[in-house]
Amino acid sequence: MRDSWIKLYRKLVNNDLIRDATCLQIFVWILLNVDRQTGKMTLGRKWASNFFNIPDTTFYGALKRLEKKYEIIDLKTIKTTIKYTEVTVKKWRFYQYEDKDTDNQPTINRQSTDTLQEYKNKRNKEKESNKEKVLAILENPEIISEKARVFGLRLDAVRLEIQKCADWWGESRKELKKPQAAVNNWLSRVKPYSKPTEQQDEDFLQKRIKQENQITEQVKEISPEQREKNLTRLAEIKDKLESMRMEAHGKQS
Repeated sequence: MRDSWIKLYRKLVNNDLIRDATCLQIFVWILLNVDRQTGKMTLGRKWASNFFNIPDTTFYGALKRLEKKYEIIDLKTIKTTIKYTEVTVKKWRFYQYEDKDTDNQPTINRQSTDTLQEYKNKRNKEKESNKEKVLAILENPEIISEKARVFGLRLDAVRLEIQKCADWWGESRKELKKPQAAVNNWLSRVKPYSKPTEQQDEDFLQKRIKQENQITEQVKEISPEQREKNLTRLAEIKDKLESMRMEAHGKQS
């Protein structure tokens, strides 16, 4: 029963019950605890009042108001003992879910799950279909060569871009109807490869020569005195390393 539902109707805001906090609290508690088939429950006023932390007279008074004033429950004292009262919610089946709705709920959930799974399967097939349509173009070397010529691209660049196009269409929500047109549109956005001109080659060569000259000048800027200091420093480091090596060897012996 704990995993089922109850209804609260919006017209409750127009009922005096909404301003009777104790009665409203107890009534909701009753809705949550009655048998969902019959709308009935048996309660002991003593333990119920302890649950709400109120006097049992206050609890019983609220029950009587729910019965007489608000007319939403029926009370019946069990004859065997006056300590227990049977509570019946009026119009239970009219306001609350019927059992057949509960029985149908798993079917509805299963149908929703099945529909969602069917949609996912369909989308996966569409993705695979889109990608396969584009990748099929790679199987024709003549088409690759033609597209390289038309768009001014290298053959390896054409193959790479078609692979990218296939990946993109594999994630697209649209159905690919014209793969050739899609690839052409994709390749048209790629910057064409152009062979460097003689002037560009000359500029590149001069730039490299300039860089090498700068490196040479930096080396020449080292004075003989600085060179001597560097060599002395290197010798000191070498002697220190040799001393450390000999010391370590002596400890091992």
